[in-house]
Amino acid sequence: MEQRDTLLKGVRPEIKSINKTAQALDIEMFQNRTLRPILKFQNDLLLAIYKQYIAQYKDAFYELNELKKPDYINHSLKANHAFRNLMIGTVIGLFSAEEYLSYAPQSSVINKRIISMLVQRFQDQLPLLNQRFSV
Repeated sequence: MEQRDTLLKGVRPEIKSINKTAQALDIEMFQNRTLRPILKFQNDLLLAIYKQYIAQYKDAFYELNELKKPDYINHSLKANHAFRNLMIGTVIGLFSAEEYLSYAPQSSVINKRIISMLVQRFQDQLPLLNQRFSV
């Protein structure tokens, strides 16, 4: 198990702009040390999963104007529970055992953060999402 944890942490990108103040809440520290690097590492996969979601719903996303697409992203990640759980699982799957033990007691709060971070990440990458999914 230790080897897996070491390997997982070793492949994550380092995020240099993390605020490491002593006053940071535990949840913020978890977000900055664990969630941000995992989301950055998984970005291409997360985008591919989201594009597949768009295709599954008959490409309705592409019919929207640019002002409505951020709302579509927000709604899809918050209202579709199966899809939401898939995205959360894609992140949690890269937790170390120690990180999972920190996550478990506050999973509800951390899941909300994961979804909020994904919404923001996808909204910031709209040009990439506007490219139709291709296999």
